[in-house]
Amino acid sequence: MERYHLMGWLNFIATEIRKTLEILFNPAISPGWKNAQLATFGKRCEIFATRLAGKHYLLADRFTIADAYLFTLLGWTGFLQVNISKWPALTDYMGRVVERPTVIEAIRKEELIKWFERRQRQTRLAVNKTLAAIYSPSSSAISGLIMLYL
Repeated sequence: MERYHLMGWLNFIATEIRKTLEILFNPAISPGWKNAQLATFGKRCEIFATRLAGKHYLLADRFTIADAYLFTLLGWTGFLQVNISKWPALTDYMGRVVERPTVIEAIRKEELIKWFERRQRQTRLAVNKTLAAIYSPSSSAISGLIMLYL
């Protein structure tokens, strides 16, 4: 049953979050259309904030590909200057995901430190601990494959 829940979250993220955010990269988008997309995105954030309340990840305490995908798309909000601090459950979630050793390693390998630092300023994430782990030459982070389309 968990597999079907995972597939459901992946589909929801792809059709409701990605589709809503990706149009915001278009510089020709009208202000009205942009506001409508942001309103839709806000409604979707409510769903995720409710889902993540009291949980570490989308499927309770187990990190899955759906979490990696949601983390990536929520990361786009930094580039798009969309503030997600209205949903503490989402900013806390981002903090949990970004502290994972494989995510730290991916950020380091993809040279996304500037993105990460900018994202830190926009949310309530724990900057010092995580950045120290990223910059630490003795970090024991496990290399992992996470697709960060940023």
